[in-house]
Amino acid sequence: QQQQQQPTIASTMSAPTASTAVSTATPTTIPVKYEFNGSLRRAAIDVPPRFNQLRTKLARSFPEYAALFKSKHQLLRLKYVDEEGDEITITTQEELEVAYQ
Repeated sequence: QQQQQQPTIASTMSAPTASTAVSTATPTTIPVKYEFNGSLRRAAIDVPPRFNQLRTKLARSFPEYAALFKSKHQLLRLKYVDEEGDEITITTQEELEVAYQ
């Protein structure tokens, strides 16, 4: 019997920045990098970020684990390093929103 793995993803979110002073449009996506099982990937997610959208992106990036990422019964743990150098864990939509701010 195959042991079910609990997904832990290391990710990097970048706050949107305007490329010129003339542009006042609010960005609609932000770049993220995520790593799982030693494989680093890059994608764009909507602003504001949504946990379910991240689950879908992860499932597409790692199809052999798609059921694991899509399952609402499976805890998805995201980790990132904040501006102070602390490793922060995200497990809820609210924590994801705070991390983005």
